[in-house]
Amino acid sequence: MGHVVEIRRQGMQATAPIFIPLLGAAIFQREHPTSAVNQAKIGIAGPIAGTIGATVAFMFYTSTQNPIFLLAALIGFGLNLLNLLPVWQLDGAWILAPVSPWFQVVGLVLIGVLAVVFHVVSILLIIVAILGINSARAAFRNAHNPYYTSVPTNARLALFAAWLALVLYLGVMTLQTESLFISLAR
Repeated sequence: MGHVVEIRRQGMQATAPIFIPLLGAAIFQREHPTSAVNQAKIGIAGPIAGTIGATVAFMFYTSTQNPIFLLAALIGFGLNLLNLLPVWQLDGAWILAPVSPWFQVVGLVLIGVLAVVFHVVSILLIIVAILGINSARAAFRNAHNPYYTSVPTNARLALFAAWLALVLYLGVMTLQTESLFISLAR
């Protein structure tokens, strides 16, 4: 819903999210943002809303000790963190597109690290990686497009800082909730 709120805040129309099992949600717009910064704002609004939801679930867990809230927080933190990978159609790619096309390459490398080092292999990650290769190519082809080159340096830095802060918070909270969840299981 964060995406929809930001799209509408920018004065455009959007459908409510249509949830697609195992993939997330799709939102359809009749108009598109006029700048890469506005597109990035739409991109980050979803993970911000999801992070707030996961944080609320975590706070409910700390006050009630009900493990269902801990599970909801863990899923929320983990999915939002994964969604911030700067690859293909994931929100991280939209957020960092105005910053540098190299983040698409970083995202592909991170998927490789997840697969090789952490043994996280799933058909979904494989599909994202395969589709991400074409997205990375397109990012480099479009790097000189005024849509991206007109973004001021301070906006690029702000987008990167916001993305990084969200990644760090979600990483810490994912590890913390996972640790609590494992200790509950024992």
